[in-house]
Amino acid sequence: MKASKKALRRFLLASSQLLWTKDKDKPINVNGDQIINMIKSLECVQIDSVTTVNRNHDLVLASRVKKYSSDYLPQLQEEGRLFEYVANAACLLPMDDYPIFESTRRQYREWHSADLSKNSDIVASILSRIEAEGELPASAFQSNQLVNGYWDNGAPKTKLTSHLLNLLHDVGTIHIVKRQGNTRYFDVTERAVSADLRRQAREMSNYESEKYLMEKYMRAYRIFDLSDSRFGWKSHTARRRTELIDEYIKNGIVVPLDVDGVHRKYFLLAEDAEELFKYECDDTRVASNVITFLPPLDNLLWRRKRIIDFFDFDYKWEIYIPEKKRKYGSYTMPILEGDRFIGRIDSKIDRKNGEMIINLLELEPGIRRTKKLFSNISKAIVHFSTSNGAKRIKFNSSELEALFQDT
Repeated sequence: MKASKKALRRFLLASSQLLWTKDKDKPINVNGDQIINMIKSLECVQIDSVTTVNRNHDLVLASRVKKYSSDYLPQLQEEGRLFEYVANAACLLPMDDYPIFESTRRQYREWHSADLSKNSDIVASILSRIEAEGELPASAFQSNQLVNGYWDNGAPKTKLTSHLLNLLHDVGTIHIVKRQGNTRYFDVTERAVSADLRRQAREMSNYESEKYLMEKYMRAYRIFDLSDSRFGWKSHTARRRTELIDEYIKNGIVVPLDVDGVHRKYFLLAEDAEELFKYECDDTRVASNVITFLPPLDNLLWRRKRIIDFFDFDYKWEIYIPEKKRKYGSYTMPILEGDRFIGRIDSKIDRKNGEMIINLLELEPGIRRTKKLFSNISKAIVHFSTSNGAKRIKFNSSELEALFQDT
């Protein structure tokens, strides 16, 4: 199927709930059901603990839902309507999806069995306390032994008990029932997940589980390529990824795309072909006055190569780059205007003083620096700042301040 970059951009933005027209606006009266429906439409939302501005999952939803509040997610998770598990990475998912991750849990049981057996006495003690006392955070368990956890490079930094909690969550023995800030609370899965969902998971074959996961992955990305080493949110070899996509094409589930000016091979769900074709023929004007700042782990940005290929925008999250080597800033966010990325903004919130500090704002080459554009960006900065709890805006240079003094 032939496709233009313009149609693909608009299709991706619409699928990501980020394409705004004069006839479409964010819902005004937000409620829990709307949050759940938004996450279902995105398939999942990635969790991240970095709070330079706010947590990624809150920023993703705030960019799509008017008057969104970070109070919603903890409430929905406590109500058992959302759960945390590994998809693109650690993600929030609709609770109905719990069974389809069973093949992943089974795989983790094989990988973690030796580690859990070696520490069986500590594991038994952890489970005994949770069963007796109910939901508990990692801080409730003390250990003087440090091990290499998931995010440790070099010397061990993770408490053994915290590491074991992560393993027990991976294998499905315990469940994250809520978060308070970045603190996770664990309960036994038998209490936290309904008997019906646990039964569905037990009865699901690995073939069925991986099939449903692959379909969810494809819906999450909408347009995908085979260079993703976690294609289908599983670890597949390049050869196996090719075999899988060939099978889906043969069965009419997936169609290959021929994109003007793009050499990388992309694929699309066949059920989305008609919707994509609409954007080839649609000349609807997008709302160019709507400016959105996307967090670094936004769903749209998961595949950075795709952003380069379709949007001609090269974005890299620099938080893990040494400060002296950063080009833009540790929490630089792409600026979306209509159906194009026009630049990037680096900001940081000073919660103690109630200030949103703007460290950098840089427009892409070729973007016309008009008074209207800066007025729209200024409004977006004000909204972004207030919605993240800032009372004032501080520009970190006189040059930046001068850009907005007349807006």
